[in-house]
Amino acid sequence: MKVDPDNRLVATVLEAEWNSKLRELEEARAIEEQYNQSDQHQVSAEERAEMDGVPQRFRQFWNGPKTTVRQRKRAVRLVIEDVTVSKTDHIVAHIRFKGGATQTITVALPPLFAQSRLTAPETLAEMDRLLEEYTDAEVAEQLNQRGYRTFDGLLFQSIHVSQLRRHHGIPDRYTRLRAQGMLTAEELRCLRSSYLAKIPSGTPCWDAVQ
Repeated sequence: MKVDPDNRLVATVLEAEWNSKLRELEEARAIEEQYNQSDQHQVSAEERAEMDGVPQRFRQFWNGPKTTVRQRKRAVRLVIEDVTVSKTDHIVAHIRFKGGATQTITVALPPLFAQSRLTAPETLAEMDRLLEEYTDAEVAEQLNQRGYRTFDGLLFQSIHVSQLRRHHGIPDRYTRLRAQGMLTAEELRCLRSSYLAKIPSGTPCWDAVQ
């Protein structure tokens, strides 16, 4: 490029500055390329296995008997960014995690308080069936062994069976036996005493029975 002799000095300075800027640009590109290469870390098989095991370890921590409510709350804050909840005929929770992932969970509305305190029909049916053979206390034991629980998740006791019987009009073991014509041992003794009182003394047992 031809330059006026009077401007040659200016041209030399501009060329030097241009070359300097080009070198700085090349250095910046080289640094960026080096950074990109170092940032593209290849995950090893061991590292991937370690990451795959995180959900299971988190589940163990969450369900651990020694994990406190405070520790669970801290874990939630570390994992979840925010939760948006909407309610219609069910509950919808939009969860945004710290890493940017999202998840939507739909949950049925809980039953009304009065309904939540109702004993399941299948539990009442099993109780009715067991009362054909067992007393209240024995029925409670049988229900517990078979995995049945009260409306609030407690083990059955004799008082629970008795209250449910009276509330739902379920006859107890004694009433069922009476309906079959059976008598208690005391009633049998009383009946025998009344019967024997009418038999003349000295009558042989066999004749009395006849």
